[in-house]
Formats: sequence, structure tokens, C-alpha cells
Amino acid sequence: MTLEQAREVILDPLFYGALMVREGQADGMVAGAEHATADVLRAAFQCIGTAPGCSIVSSCFVMLVPNCSLGEGGMMSSPTARSTRTRMPASWRHSDL
Repeated sequence: MTLEQAREVILDPLFYGALMVREGQADGMVAGAEHATADVLRAAFQCIGTAPGCSIVSSCFVMLVPNCSLGEGGMMSSPTARSTRTRMPASWRHSDL
């Protein structure tokens, strides 16, 4: 990537946010209301990557409402038993929010 390309990419809020997470300037980022999932994931993959040992990725959202927990997973068009077993422990790690 050239310096000029980097200057252009950093103007994209998805890449800017992902770079902030990578550099420890943010704990996470909220995205997707105005951007396609593919665009959000592209920035995350290019700037952050996946956790060690993870070969399958998915997306999810969690809404914290008093006396209620709501959440939904997405991103897998044809899940298999194996991919579900791989994905679920990662989702469960966030269930204590």
C-alpha cells in the first residue's frame, strides 16, 4: 500500500475504527447500521485479523436492556455441525455481558 492509498483508506470510518482497536486506542467498535457486513468484516480482517486458532468467523449483536438479554448471530450461510461447534464457544465467551 502506498502512502497516498493509506491516506485515503484512513478516511473510511470502518478502517479508522479497526485501526484504533488494533492499536489499543479502543476496546471495540460498533458498525453495521450504515455499512454492509462485508465492508465491516473487510476492515476488521485487514486491520485486526482473526484470533489465533480461529479459521471460521461470524458476526453477532448483543443488546443489553434492563432485565433482558437479546442477541443474534449471523454471517454463516450454510452452517455445518462442525462450524457451529467451532463458533458457539466464541459466542459464549461474550454471554456474561
